Amino acid sequence: MIIRPIDESDVEEISQVFVACFSAPPWNEAWTAEAARACICPKLQAQSSRGYVAIHNNSVVGAAFGQIEGGLNKNKFQLQEFFVLPSVQRQGIGKKLFSTLFSELAASENVGSIYLLTSRSSPAQDFYEKFGFSISQKIVVMGAAVNSINEILQNNQ
Repeated sequence: MIIRPIDESDVEEISQVFVACFSAPPWNEAWTAEAARACICPKLQAQSSRGYVAIHNNSVVGAAFGQIEGGLNKNKFQLQEFFVLPSVQRQGIGKKLFSTLFSELAASENVGSIYLLTSRSSPAQDFYEKFGFSISQKIVVMGAAVNSINEILQNNQ
């Protein structure tokens, strides 16, 4: 297995692996390759983007990437996407991706902390907790549908 920085030429394979991962349990989402590319490309093209792919048998089988954000004394890193093809999970690929990405970020980008969003009580949450991630007591993630916000704004005019 090889872990290396993501290259522009990896986008198609990364998109295919993304679809395979998030279409499978526990996510069961109806991703297409086109939708995956539309999600992935802007993240990878950002100047602050950093990420790695896992290569096994000459194919991309996983990826981890996100954005560096400035901080007061140390930079932060938002892990935006992390996935490993279901057929090769539980073989240490995710751990190797994590290890490579985060050691490189700490060494070359002055990153002192990492944060991410994932589904509560999911296998992903369990995976991240094994690496010292915990549910934040300081930050609340909130969401709303744009239509709902617009309706509230219109009713309060």
